[in-house]
Amino acid sequence: MTPLLLALPLMLAAPVPKDFKKPTDADRIVGRWEIVASNRHERPNPGGIGIVYEFQKDGACVIVHQDKSRHPIMYSLDPTGTPKTYRWICPWGRWHGVYELNGDTLKIAAVGETHALPPSPRSGPGIQYSELRRLK
Repeated sequence: MTPLLLALPLMLAAPVPKDFKKPTDADRIVGRWEIVASNRHERPNPGGIGIVYEFQKDGACVIVHQDKSRHPIMYSLDPTGTPKTYRWICPWGRWHGVYELNGDTLKIAAVGETHALPPSPRSGPGIQYSELRRLK
C-alpha cells in the first residue's frame, strides 16, 4: 500500500479545528443574485425577471435593474427564527419578509413594514415573491 492510502483514514477522521466557523447566512448571501421567478400578489411579475441584487457583507446591497439603473438599499437578516426573516430599507420604502437560502437559490417573500410577515417564502395574497439564483 502506498503511504497516501495508509494516511487517508487518519485524514478523514481528523478533528475539525477549533477555530473553524461554519458560514452564516450573512456570509453566504454575499455576492450577485439574479431574479429568475417573480410574483406580485400571486400573479406573474415578468418585470422583475433579470433584476440583480448585489449583496455586500456590511448590510449594503445594490439593486441593478434591466436598464442598468442602480438603487442602493440596506438590509439585515435574522436567521434565528422559523421562518428566517429579513428587513430592508430602500428609497421607495421599508419592507420586511421571510427568506430561504439553500445553496445557490434564495427565495424571498416581502411585504410592507406595517403588514404581518408572510408565513413562508412563497407567493401569496399581498406578497411580493422572488426566487433568485447566484450568478457565478
